[in-house]
Amino acid sequence: MVNIRKGDCSLNDMYEHMNCNYVARIETPNKNMILWADEEGMLKQDPKTNVRGSILAGQQIFGNVILAGQDSLYGVDGIRFAEIEGLLKRLDVATQQVITEHPILNQ
Repeated sequence: MVNIRKGDCSLNDMYEHMNCNYVARIETPNKNMILWADEEGMLKQDPKTNVRGSILAGQQIFGNVILAGQDSLYGVDGIRFAEIEGLLKRLDVATQQVITEHPILNQ
């Protein structure tokens, strides 16, 4: 996990952190969070489903993602660290459940 402070992340920084050339902004069911995903994740050799990213997005995601706070459109400037800790704990439980039910995703 990389902590990127507000204002410290340009598109080029995202490309570097995610090891990709294009990113896509994905709305999540949680309106104060968005994902930036590797736009070409599915096109890479031997693409892997990002189980955690898929759970967060509510759709299948391939490759790396950046979880970010929603912009001021919703009055939220970022995500507090305590929110992320709680989210990661719940996400780990959900990820294990998905992998248990669909072992092919753990390859």
